[in-house]
Amino acid sequence: MQPNSPNNYSISQSLTLLGRLLSQWFQVLGGQISFGDPDNNSFHDNIIGVYVNHSFAAPNVEEAIVHNLQLIPAGYLLVSSKDTCLVYQQKNTGTPWTNTTIYLKCTTITDVRLFILGH
Repeated sequence: MQPNSPNNYSISQSLTLLGRLLSQWFQVLGGQISFGDPDNNSFHDNIIGVYVNHSFAAPNVEEAIVHNLQLIPAGYLLVSSKDTCLVYQQKNTGTPWTNTTIYLKCTTITDVRLFILGH
């Protein structure tokens, strides 16, 4: 029998490894993904990001939104809004996003809650 190497696992070892990977995958798919607690504004649970409340003052005007994530965001999710609206602006257009501030526009004057995603 040859010694085991990363590319030479026994069938038993391969099945054990596969079982562990599938178990972790099913935990994720089973609803154990969490954005953290928005009411306590926890930094994150197992998704890197922060909740931010913001009031847009004018429609379709870029506004700075401080997030203090200490990472340049990968994107954002609109969690809730007071009125029907579209929040938009990609990180490669307009003012560049930083590790403390994201720049977005909204189609209406409204209050929103965003989840700023880190990566």
